[in-house]
Amino acid sequence: MSGKISTISARFSKDQVGILERLQKELDMSKTDVLQMALEQLSTRNVMPGANRVELAVSEDALKRAARLHDFYGYALSVEALLSEAVELGLREIRKRLMEDRKEDAELHASTWTRGP
Repeated sequence: MSGKISTISARFSKDQVGILERLQKELDMSKTDVLQMALEQLSTRNVMPGANRVELAVSEDALKRAARLHDFYGYALSVEALLSEAVELGLREIRKRLMEDRKEDAELHASTWTRGP
């Protein structure tokens, strides 16, 4: 590290201290080094506080199609925004199909009751 070094006090739960100690042993590092490494990892992943983020596996083919939609057709602000919209559209479609299935089930159930034994 270069420049002025600051000492920071932090509070950790018993479970978090356990994780810190486990990582310290597994990585053969000091607790300070483990915490510094964690901060460096968080900073390189561009974690935004409060943002709802989930990592999803996306096939190479789907990623290429998304990039083409974004780059060639100018759709969405970024590939990430496009994929986020795709998830929203997919969830709406799943919900729509589920509602249709429930409606069919209800109609089937109603027709069974009206026929009688």
